[in-house]
Amino acid sequence: MADEQAAAAPAPQEITLGLQLVPPGNFDFNNASEWPRWIRHFERFRIASGLDRKDQAFQVQFKLDTGAAVTAIPSSNFSAVKHGPLQASHKVLYGPGNNVLDVKGCFKGKLNIREKFTEQEIYVVSGLSRALLGLPAIEALQLIHRLHTVQVGQEDFTASYPAVFKGLGKLKEPYRIELEPGAVPFALSSPRRVPIPLRDKVKSELDRMEGMGVISKVTQPTAWCAGIVVVPKAQGKIRLCMDLTQLNRWVCRERHLLPAVDQMLAMFTDTKVFTKLDATWFWQVPLAEESSLLTTFITPFGRYAFNRLPFGISSAPEHFQRRMTQMLEGCDGVSCHADDILVYGRDHEEHKKRLHRVLKKLEEEGLTLNEKCKFSKDPMIFVDHARRHHA
Repeated sequence: MADEQAAAAPAPQEITLGLQLVPPGNFDFNNASEWPRWIRHFERFRIASGLDRKDQAFQVQFKLDTGAAVTAIPSSNFSAVKHGPLQASHKVLYGPGNNVLDVKGCFKGKLNIREKFTEQEIYVVSGLSRALLGLPAIEALQLIHRLHTVQVGQEDFTASYPAVFKGLGKLKEPYRIELEPGAVPFALSSPRRVPIPLRDKVKSELDRMEGMGVISKVTQPTAWCAGIVVVPKAQGKIRLCMDLTQLNRWVCRERHLLPAVDQMLAMFTDTKVFTKLDATWFWQVPLAEESSLLTTFITPFGRYAFNRLPFGISSAPEHFQRRMTQMLEGCDGVSCHADDILVYGRDHEEHKKRLHRVLKKLEEEGLTLNEKCKFSKDPMIFVDHARRHHA
C-alpha cells in the first residue's frame, strides 16, 4: 500500500525563477574585460527567456522576501502551473500586519536558477499580490549570503553608558502599596521548614540580599508576615520566593494594561533593525517605608522586610509597565512589554540614534539592564518569539 501511495503522489513541479532581462548587448567584444560581464548577462537572459526550459517547467516571477519563512505563490500562478490537486496544509501563515492568510494548500516544487536547484514546499495563497520566495529557498539557491558579524554591537553602548550595564539600579520615585479598605492582616508566627541541606544556601542568599540593600532585618512587631518558598535553580543555586498570597488579596491594582502582541507586531512592518533591552524590574523600584513592613517575611534566621519592590506583588508588573511607559514617553521607535524594552528602526542609523536616546533616559532615571540584552538584531527574531508566546 505504501508503494502504491508513493507511486500515486505527483512528482515535484519545477518552477524556473524569472529575471525579466533583455538579451545582452552594447558590449565591446574586442575588449577582453567585457567578456565576463557579457557571460553573466547572457546566463541571466538564458534562464529568464526559457531558452533551456525543460518539459513541465514553468516560469514564475518571485520577489525575494527574507522575512518569509516559506515560499508562497498566488492562486493565479498555481492555476497557470496546472500541477494537479493541492495537498492540504495545516500551517497558519501570517502577513506583515499579523493578518492570517488564506492558504489553499501546498505542493512540492523544484526551484532552479543559474544551475542552482532546491526542492521546497510551496504554499498557494488566495489574495497574494505576487509570488514570494522565502528565506529557506533564498539561502538554498544562494541568492543572498548571511552576515555573521554586525558592526554595531553591545560593546559600543556599554562603553557609552557604563552605569546602565553595571550593578543593581534604583529608580528615584518610591512605590507605595495601597490596600483596599477592610484589609485583614495575615501573619505567620513561625517559619516554614527548610530542608537541612538548603539552610546554609538560604542564609547565604539572605546575607547577599541584605548586603545589596534589597532587604533589611525586622525586629518590631508587624501586622503582616509571610512565609518563604525555596526554589532550586541550576548549578546548585536557589531562589527565595515570598508567599504573598494573603497580601495580594487586598492589594489595589493599577490596571495598566500591557500592549497586545498583535499591536506590537504591526509596528515592525518597516523595521529592519531592533534591539531588545532586558530591564528586570524587581528590586530596582524602591518601596516607601510604610509599604516595606507589608512585605515582612519570616525565615529560620529571623524576620526581614523588602526595601525594594519584590517579585510576587500582584500590582508590580502593571506599575512597572506604567513607569516605563511614562519614562520613555516622547522616544520614537520604542515599545515596552513587561521586562522588555524594544527599540527599532528602519535602518542602522535611525536605530542607533533611538537606542542612544533610550539608554540616556534609563541612565538619568537610575535603571540598569542585565546581560540578556540583544543588540541590532533581525526583527523577525522577536516576531517569531512573540507569535509562539501568543499562540
